[in-house]
Amino acid sequence: METVRAWIDARNIALGTGDVSSVEALSAVGCTTCEDSLEPIRQVHADGGSFDTAGWEVVSARLKSRSGGKARVTAAINYAPGTTIPKEGASPVSYGLERHMVVVDLTRIEDQWRIRFFGYLS
Repeated sequence: METVRAWIDARNIALGTGDVSSVEALSAVGCTTCEDSLEPIRQVHADGGSFDTAGWEVVSARLKSRSGGKARVTAAINYAPGTTIPKEGASPVSYGLERHMVVVDLTRIEDQWRIRFFGYLS
């Protein structure tokens, strides 16, 4: 569960900086759902845009299963309200609070847990 919280904390920092390297370090190679979450951050920053939000918050997380080098966590996550300027010169896009339930699959690689799948239950 610490890895899930660390991944989300790193993603929140990336929203402000555009640097997703810390999130990538907590993601398993080939995690397409991780990449799907990071690509919009890269694109907005590359296009001169920005995010004005506190990002995501883990409200609760629970280990559902663990076997060998694999684990599954379910978590309740709040997406803070905010605005996104999708590219330089664009009008801000505002959004409100969102609440989601997610499932996160982890894999142990070189003594470190990494996210290998991030999916929405609601």
